[in-house]
Amino acid sequence: MTVDWSSGRYESTAEMLHPAAAVVVGAAGMRAGLRVLDIGTGTGNAAILAAQGGADVIAIEPADRLRAVARERALSAGLEVDVRAGHAADMPVEEASIDVALSVFAVIFAPDPAAAAAEIARVLTPSGRLVMTAWMPVGAFAGVNRVAAQLAREALGAREPSAPFAWHENNAVADLFAPHGFTVESATHPILFTAESPEAAYDMSQDNPVAVSVRAALAAAGRSDQVERIRSEGISQLRQHNEDPAACRVTSHYALHVIGRR
Repeated sequence: MTVDWSSGRYESTAEMLHPAAAVVVGAAGMRAGLRVLDIGTGTGNAAILAAQGGADVIAIEPADRLRAVARERALSAGLEVDVRAGHAADMPVEEASIDVALSVFAVIFAPDPAAAAAEIARVLTPSGRLVMTAWMPVGAFAGVNRVAAQLAREALGAREPSAPFAWHENNAVADLFAPHGFTVESATHPILFTAESPEAAYDMSQDNPVAVSVRAALAAAGRSDQVERIRSEGISQLRQHNEDPAACRVTSHYALHVIGRR
Protein backbone atom coordinates (compact mmCIF):
# COMPACT_ATOMS: atom_id res chain seq x y z
CA MET A 1 0.00 0.00 0.00
CA THR A 2 1.30 3.44 -0.96
CA VAL A 3 1.03 6.21 1.63
CA ASP A 4 -0.07 9.61 0.36
CA TRP A 5 1.69 11.94 2.80
CA SER A 6 -0.34 14.90 1.54
CA SER A 7 -3.55 13.20 2.69
CA GLY A 8 -5.14 13.58 6.09
CA ARG A 9 -3.77 16.13 8.50
CA TYR A 10 -0.22 15.29 9.51
CA GLU A 11 -0.20 18.51 11.52
CA SER A 12 -1.95 16.64 14.37
CA THR A 13 0.73 13.96 14.47
CA ALA A 14 3.53 16.50 14.10
CA GLU A 15 2.29 18.42 17.12
CA MET A 16 2.45 15.26 19.25
CA LEU A 17 5.97 14.53 17.96
CA HIS A 18 7.34 18.01 18.65
CA PRO A 19 9.11 16.88 21.86
CA ALA A 20 11.13 14.36 19.84
CA ALA A 21 12.10 17.07 17.36
CA ALA A 22 13.38 19.15 20.28
CA VAL A 23 15.48 16.20 21.47
CA VAL A 24 16.97 15.74 17.99
CA VAL A 25 17.84 19.41 17.58
CA GLY A 26 19.26 19.54 21.10
CA ALA A 27 21.46 16.51 20.42
CA ALA A 28 22.67 18.10 17.18
CA GLY A 29 23.76 21.32 18.93
CA MET A 30 22.66 24.38 16.99
CA ARG A 31 24.74 27.51 16.48
CA ALA A 32 24.83 30.45 14.12
CA GLY A 33 26.04 29.56 10.63
CA LEU A 34 25.70 25.80 11.01
CA ARG A 35 24.44 24.31 7.73
CA VAL A 36 21.54 22.02 8.60
CA LEU A 37 19.41 19.69 6.47
CA ASP A 38 16.05 18.45 7.80
CA ILE A 39 15.17 15.28 5.87
CA GLY A 40 11.43 14.63 5.61
CA THR A 41 10.58 17.84 7.44
CA GLY A 42 6.81 17.25 7.48
CA THR A 43 5.34 20.43 8.96
CA GLY A 44 8.81 21.78 9.76
CA ASN A 45 9.22 21.00 13.47
CA ALA A 46 12.96 20.29 13.47
CA ALA A 47 13.74 22.80 10.71
CA ILE A 48 12.09 25.62 12.63
CA LEU A 49 13.82 24.71 15.89
CA ALA A 50 17.17 24.59 14.09
CA ALA A 51 16.56 27.98 12.48
CA GLN A 52 15.62 29.42 15.86
CA GLY A 53 19.00 28.18 17.06
CA GLY A 54 20.76 30.26 14.39
CA ALA A 55 21.41 27.57 11.79
CA ASP A 56 21.08 27.98 8.03
CA VAL A 57 18.41 25.41 7.24
CA ILE A 58 17.34 23.45 4.17
CA ALA A 59 14.26 21.27 4.61
CA ILE A 60 13.46 18.39 2.27
CA GLU A 61 9.91 17.04 1.96
CA PRO A 62 8.29 14.90 -0.77
CA ALA A 63 4.65 15.87 -0.03
CA ASP A 64 3.46 19.04 -1.77
CA ARG A 65 0.94 19.99 0.91
CA LEU A 66 3.38 19.52 3.78
CA ARG A 67 6.01 21.66 2.05
CA ALA A 68 3.45 24.46 1.91
CA VAL A 69 2.64 23.99 5.61
CA ALA A 70 6.33 24.04 6.58
CA ARG A 71 6.96 27.20 4.57
CA GLU A 72 3.96 28.96 6.13
CA ARG A 73 4.99 27.97 9.66
CA ALA A 74 8.53 29.23 9.14
CA LEU A 75 7.26 32.47 7.63
CA SER A 76 4.84 32.99 10.51
CA ALA A 77 7.74 32.53 12.94
CA GLY A 78 9.83 35.10 11.06
CA LEU A 79 12.41 32.50 10.06
CA GLU A 80 14.18 31.68 6.80
CA VAL A 81 13.92 27.98 5.93
CA ASP A 82 14.68 26.81 2.40
CA VAL A 83 12.00 24.14 1.81
CA ARG A 84 12.65 21.92 -1.22
CA ALA A 85 10.99 18.94 -2.87
CA GLY A 86 12.91 15.71 -2.49
CA HIS A 87 13.28 12.50 -0.52
CA ALA A 88 16.01 10.74 1.43
CA ALA A 89 17.49 8.91 -1.56
CA ASP A 90 17.37 11.89 -3.95
CA MET A 91 17.99 15.29 -2.37
CA PRO A 92 18.55 18.51 -4.32
CA VAL A 93 21.52 19.45 -2.14
CA GLU A 94 25.15 19.98 -3.11
CA GLU A 95 27.76 17.38 -2.24
CA ALA A 96 29.60 17.87 1.08
CA SER A 97 27.57 21.00 1.90
CA ILE A 98 25.76 19.98 5.11
CA ASP A 99 27.21 20.06 8.63
CA VAL A 100 24.26 18.34 10.32
CA ALA A 101 21.41 16.32 8.87
CA LEU A 102 18.29 15.76 10.96
CA SER A 103 15.50 13.21 10.59
CA VAL A 104 12.56 12.95 12.97
CA PHE A 105 10.79 9.68 12.11
CA ALA A 106 11.28 10.31 8.38
CA VAL A 107 14.30 8.43 6.97
CA ILE A 108 12.77 5.29 8.51
CA PHE A 109 10.17 5.35 5.71
CA ALA A 110 12.80 5.30 2.93
CA PRO A 111 12.00 2.39 0.55
CA ASP A 112 15.71 1.78 -0.04
CA PRO A 113 17.73 2.30 3.18
CA ALA A 114 21.08 1.75 1.43
CA ALA A 115 20.29 4.43 -1.17
CA ALA A 116 19.23 6.82 1.59
CA ALA A 117 22.44 6.19 3.54
CA ALA A 118 24.53 6.82 0.43
CA GLU A 119 22.71 10.06 -0.31
CA ILE A 120 23.09 11.30 3.25
CA ALA A 121 26.80 10.49 3.12
CA ARG A 122 27.06 12.42 -0.16
CA VAL A 123 25.63 15.67 1.19
CA LEU A 124 27.47 15.68 4.55
CA THR A 125 30.82 17.39 5.00
CA PRO A 126 33.78 15.20 6.07
CA SER A 127 33.02 16.13 9.70
CA GLY A 128 29.23 16.10 9.22
CA ARG A 129 26.78 13.97 11.15
CA LEU A 130 23.21 12.72 11.05
CA VAL A 131 20.92 12.83 14.09
CA MET A 132 17.78 10.74 13.60
CA THR A 133 14.97 8.95 15.41
CA ALA A 134 13.35 5.57 14.85
CA TRP A 135 10.44 3.98 16.69
CA MET A 136 11.07 1.03 18.99
CA PRO A 137 8.68 -1.79 17.95
CA VAL A 138 7.03 -2.03 21.38
CA GLY A 139 4.34 -0.15 23.28
CA ALA A 140 0.82 1.08 22.68
CA PHE A 141 1.02 2.71 19.27
CA ALA A 142 3.39 0.06 17.95
CA GLY A 143 0.64 -2.40 18.83
CA VAL A 144 -2.05 -0.24 17.24
CA ASN A 145 -0.08 -0.01 14.00
CA ARG A 146 0.79 -3.71 13.96
CA VAL A 147 -2.85 -4.76 14.44
CA ALA A 148 -4.09 -2.28 11.81
CA ALA A 149 -1.54 -3.49 9.27
CA GLN A 150 -2.36 -7.15 9.89
CA LEU A 151 -6.15 -6.71 9.67
CA ALA A 152 -5.85 -4.51 6.57
CA ARG A 153 -3.66 -7.10 4.83
CA GLU A 154 -6.17 -9.82 5.63
CA ALA A 155 -9.07 -7.73 4.32
CA LEU A 156 -7.20 -6.81 1.13
CA GLY A 157 -5.76 -10.28 0.54
CA ALA A 158 -2.25 -8.83 0.59
CA ARG A 159 0.88 -10.86 1.18
CA GLU A 160 2.83 -10.67 4.41
CA PRO A 161 5.58 -8.11 3.71
CA SER A 162 9.24 -8.85 4.19
CA ALA A 163 10.70 -7.67 7.48
CA PRO A 164 11.37 -3.91 7.40
CA PHE A 165 14.84 -2.54 7.96
CA ALA A 166 15.57 -2.38 11.70
CA TRP A 167 16.18 1.37 11.97
CA HIS A 168 15.80 1.13 15.75
CA GLU A 169 18.77 -1.23 16.15
CA ASN A 170 22.24 0.22 16.60
CA ASN A 171 23.98 -2.69 14.89
CA ALA A 172 21.72 -2.57 11.81
CA VAL A 173 22.21 1.19 11.39
CA ALA A 174 25.96 0.86 12.02
CA ASP A 175 26.24 -1.78 9.29
CA LEU A 176 24.21 0.37 6.90
CA PHE A 177 26.46 3.41 7.30
CA ALA A 178 29.80 1.62 7.80
CA PRO A 179 30.65 1.58 4.05
CA HIS A 180 30.60 5.38 4.16
CA GLY A 181 32.97 5.59 7.12
CA PHE A 182 30.36 6.35 9.78
CA THR A 183 29.94 5.08 13.32
CA VAL A 184 26.73 5.21 15.35
CA GLU A 185 25.97 6.14 18.94
CA SER A 186 22.46 5.30 20.12
CA ALA A 187 20.20 5.98 23.08
CA THR A 188 16.55 5.30 23.86
CA HIS A 189 14.10 8.07 24.75
CA PRO A 190 10.47 8.06 25.91
CA ILE A 191 7.67 10.16 24.47
CA LEU A 192 4.33 10.57 26.23
CA PHE A 193 0.91 10.73 24.57
CA THR A 194 -2.18 11.80 26.50
CA ALA A 195 -5.90 12.01 25.77
CA GLU A 196 -9.23 11.98 27.57
CA SER A 197 -9.70 8.26 26.92
CA PRO A 198 -8.25 5.37 24.89
CA GLU A 199 -11.02 6.01 22.34
CA ALA A 200 -10.02 9.67 22.05
CA ALA A 201 -6.34 8.74 21.76
CA TYR A 202 -7.10 6.35 18.89
CA ASP A 203 -9.30 8.84 17.07
CA MET A 204 -6.62 11.54 17.41
CA SER A 205 -4.19 9.27 15.54
CA GLN A 206 -6.50 8.73 12.57
CA ASP A 207 -5.64 12.00 10.80
CA ASN A 208 -2.19 10.55 10.15
CA PRO A 209 -1.58 9.94 6.41
CA VAL A 210 -0.79 6.27 7.06
CA ALA A 211 -4.18 5.70 8.71
CA VAL A 212 -5.94 7.73 6.02
CA SER A 213 -4.24 5.68 3.31
CA VAL A 214 -5.29 2.40 4.98
CA ARG A 215 -8.93 3.51 5.06
CA ALA A 216 -8.73 4.63 1.42
CA ALA A 217 -7.32 1.25 0.36
CA LEU A 218 -10.07 -0.58 2.24
CA ALA A 219 -12.74 1.63 0.67
CA ALA A 220 -11.33 1.09 -2.82
CA ALA A 221 -11.47 -2.69 -2.25
CA GLY A 222 -15.03 -2.53 -0.90
CA ARG A 223 -13.86 -3.52 2.59
CA SER A 224 -14.76 -0.44 4.62
CA ASP A 225 -16.56 -2.88 6.94
CA GLN A 226 -13.14 -3.61 8.46
CA VAL A 227 -12.53 -0.02 9.63
CA GLU A 228 -14.56 -0.45 12.81
CA ARG A 229 -12.88 -3.76 13.58
CA ILE A 230 -9.46 -2.14 13.22
CA ARG A 231 -10.61 0.69 15.50
CA SER A 232 -11.85 -1.76 18.14
CA GLU A 233 -8.60 -3.72 18.13
CA GLY A 234 -6.55 -0.51 18.22
CA ILE A 235 -8.46 0.81 21.23
CA SER A 236 -7.89 -2.55 22.93
CA GLN A 237 -4.13 -2.08 22.48
CA LEU A 238 -4.31 1.38 24.03
CA ARG A 239 -6.30 0.08 26.98
CA GLN A 240 -3.71 -2.62 27.61
CA HIS A 241 -0.91 -0.04 27.78
CA ASN A 242 -2.87 2.77 29.48
CA GLU A 243 -1.04 4.28 32.47
CA ASP A 244 -3.96 6.45 33.67
CA PRO A 245 -7.24 4.65 34.45
CA ALA A 246 -9.08 7.99 34.65
CA ALA A 247 -8.03 9.08 31.15
CA CYS A 248 -5.36 7.84 28.76
CA ARG A 249 -1.60 8.15 29.07
CA VAL A 250 0.72 5.90 27.08
CA THR A 251 4.47 6.01 26.72
CA SER A 252 6.23 5.08 23.50
CA HIS A 253 9.98 4.82 23.06
CA TYR A 254 12.27 5.69 20.20
CA ALA A 255 15.92 5.26 19.34
CA LEU A 256 18.04 8.37 18.90
CA HIS A 257 21.03 7.74 16.63
CA VAL A 258 23.96 10.15 16.25
CA ILE A 259 25.82 9.04 13.13
CA GLY A 260 29.19 10.58 12.25
CA ARG A 261 32.38 9.75 10.41
CA ARG A 262 35.18 8.12 12.33
